[in-house]
Amino acid sequence: MQFKDITGQKKVISWLTKSAEAGRIAHAQLFFGPEGSLKLPVAIAYAQFINCRTPIMQDGHPVDSCGKCSSCIKFSRLEHPDLHFFFPNNDNALIEKSQSSDYLPLWREVFKENNGEFSYQTWINAMEIGQNRQAIINKADCDTLLGILNLRKFEADYRIVIIWMAEKISDTISGALLKTLEEPEHGTVFILITENPDNIIATIRSRTQLVRFLNLPENIQHSEQNTEEDNENHDKFVLWMRYCYAADVPSILSFSEQMKAHSREKVKYFLSGSLEEFRRCLLVRYHAERYVKATDEEKSFSLKFAPFINGNNIDKFYSIINKTIYHVDRNGNIQLLFTSASLEFCKIFAAERKAIKNTSNT
Repeated sequence: MQFKDITGQKKVISWLTKSAEAGRIAHAQLFFGPEGSLKLPVAIAYAQFINCRTPIMQDGHPVDSCGKCSSCIKFSRLEHPDLHFFFPNNDNALIEKSQSSDYLPLWREVFKENNGEFSYQTWINAMEIGQNRQAIINKADCDTLLGILNLRKFEADYRIVIIWMAEKISDTISGALLKTLEEPEHGTVFILITENPDNIIATIRSRTQLVRFLNLPENIQHSEQNTEEDNENHDKFVLWMRYCYAADVPSILSFSEQMKAHSREKVKYFLSGSLEEFRRCLLVRYHAERYVKATDEEKSFSLKFAPFINGNNIDKFYSIINKTIYHVDRNGNIQLLFTSASLEFCKIFAAERKAIKNTSNT
């Protein structure tokens, strides 16, 4: 993959190419940003670029890989012997005691089908690990990684290790990975990719160079059509917010009990969609509808709900949702987590109703 194949993130790409030209290639980098911000495609294009034999020049500066040399061809196929992937995984009906390498052919297939940009949920579905299973980067992955690093590079100037969804690194291997990031072999570059940098332990974050990816305008984001699950989740979100706005405690308790019947991955997918619902409402509130990409039903709800979402409370909504995702991911009680989050929402809505009433009376 070449940089020219990527629509968007031009500032990040420019910074990466200029740093590489200046010889400032950090041995551990953390690419972070929201879903859909093209972190993985940029990581592949960057790996290809710094190992290209004849880079494309512009005004005397290298700006992209050639896409034609033997190194570029191998990187573009995700088959270079010095390119290594680690990503969340778990056993399925055919694989026991899994690690990333067991799923590498499927990983390449999903990558190509989605032009390099796909969600964690898409990957979970592709692995077919079952509804109640979570995926992590496990000890077997760590052992494989350490084994790779004990070997010499095959042919590349830089051996590339890409850890996708690095927030899914198992707590049991964080220490071993930390030591590896501190003292990597010369010519090894780690690229950690995450949507939630706060969920990566601080000692690992502090040993990486942070590369921030901003959200892309809706018209150039890679996007998938709304699935049946997306539509169902929207309906659930609408009900949830109605219960919270009305402080309908019996309905909140019933809703929370229903949510515990879903797998943790489905719950996290619903919560991630809830973040997007809040974002749409905020955009509508501040007359930025041109950035809203949604179904007619979703837009209609956003128009009605927008008056209660504003710059003063959006951080609270996001914090509650992100905290809930964090604890769901760590096997927290789903029913209790939704009840707690709902009661916090009730307080926010009560404050907004009071503020709106006071404003109308003045």
